[in-house]
Amino acid sequence: MIRMKKFLILIILYSLLGGCKKEVGVQGPAGPAGPAGAAGMNKDTGTIIGTAYLYNEFSFKLASQSGITVTLISGTTQLTAMTNDSGQYLFHGIPTGTYNLTYAFAAFGTVNRYGISHFGGGAIPTEVPEVDLVQIPVKTAIDSMSVVELYGAYIEVTIKLDTSSLQYVQYYQNFLLLVGKSSVVGPTNYVKSYSQLFTPDGFGNYTMVFQQSDVASFFNPGDTMYITASTYNRYIHPNSSPIWNTDDAANESYVDPLTGYVIFPSARFSPTLEAVYSY
Repeated sequence: MIRMKKFLILIILYSLLGGCKKEVGVQGPAGPAGPAGAAGMNKDTGTIIGTAYLYNEFSFKLASQSGITVTLISGTTQLTAMTNDSGQYLFHGIPTGTYNLTYAFAAFGTVNRYGISHFGGGAIPTEVPEVDLVQIPVKTAIDSMSVVELYGAYIEVTIKLDTSSLQYVQYYQNFLLLVGKSSVVGPTNYVKSYSQLFTPDGFGNYTMVFQQSDVASFFNPGDTMYITASTYNRYIHPNSSPIWNTDDAANESYVDPLTGYVIFPSARFSPTLEAVYSY
């Protein structure tokens, strides 16, 4: 009788335990979606770097090169960076492509660089050629200018630059003269440019002479020639050297791809003068 009771108890316990057996292989309901992960870096991106410098109107480099606004442009995409104290800037994570860059600093004009080819995906960054921004003339701006025809074959241009109070003489090649066919002659409308051979007299006058034959292909007898000029610091002082020996034209000017004209951002042109062209 006792053994029968034990047997019945074991059957009851087995039934109870069997009812609690864990189910295997049955998937429960899905939980809520987690937050989206960070976007991965495109393998075809890379870094664009460069350096830009600031020079004052007397051609000397500023102590700090910081604060130049550099804008990277491709289609509707624009990214902006600022130069550090050494003039360096960079753009990270830039996809492979062709880019234009704009450099701007208040009272120094804007320099552009077009068609910079960038190839991402490598460890070596794309380095943009050096850019220099020169202060637009204030104390060294041209006060007046006169034009005289000589011997029916030459044009003499005399520029007056009042630097007597500054004890300063402008370098004889740091002027820019533009010749055009209309009264709006300027950096986007000229037929001939000159940036050399201005002779100082020591009293603030600078004179240059060019042959009419230089521009003969652009004019007919009796046409009016229009002339404007500016101080233009094409030659700058390297570091603190008092000697001009660095030709900076390629770094501070650029070619407008739409017009083909060379643009001079640091020039402040004098009022246009007229001279009658003749053979």
